[in-house]
Amino acid sequence: MILTHGHPDHIGAAKAIKEISGCSVAAHGADRVWIENPDQQLKDRPVPGFYSLVKGSVRVDRILNEGDVLYLEPEMHLEVLHTPGHSPGSISLWMQEEGVLFSGDAITLAGEMPIYDDIKSSMASIQRLKAIEGINLLLSAWDEPRQGEDAYRIMDQGLDYLQRIHRSVIRAAERKGSDNQMEICSEAVRELGLPEMMANPLVCRSFLSSLTDEGKKLIGN
Repeated sequence: MILTHGHPDHIGAAKAIKEISGCSVAAHGADRVWIENPDQQLKDRPVPGFYSLVKGSVRVDRILNEGDVLYLEPEMHLEVLHTPGHSPGSISLWMQEEGVLFSGDAITLAGEMPIYDDIKSSMASIQRLKAIEGINLLLSAWDEPRQGEDAYRIMDQGLDYLQRIHRSVIRAAERKGSDNQMEICSEAVRELGLPEMMANPLVCRSFLSSLTDEGKKLIGN
């Protein structure tokens, strides 16, 4: 079982599946602690209803790194691409023979709830995936399958969305002051025309990455 990252909606059934099937679990090392210690994840990143999604810890048997290759059949393999941003250990999987890209949550969907740890890394990861030639099918966790040019269009939209978020957060911080975190979030949500319910702690956590020293270096401030 390959986990694209360690968030609760992606690891919730891992313990049960491993117990029933006896399979091994593979994930990137940067998300290992959240997978093996969900209590720590909840402390680091509080999510409402966390334990309704996650039924327990599961050991990561194999650490995946950038460039690792998983051989499924003689003529079919998956290449591991480290695509951080949504989480530190987010990965995507590229099946070159078929032109199939599994992107997990690496691609932020325009208009949807923006959840990421690092906006700069998120944008770099989408740009990296967009640079892959020959994508016939894009399989993202929260989107319908996208074929051919539609896959690249979705990535362009995701990049544009992140740029608009970044600019809105910077402007909101200038108006509200960088210490008023939830006010910054609410102001940016309004400016972006997003539903009011998106002004929540998880989205606020995402938006604040635009105000770090690295975030402020993004082109388009």
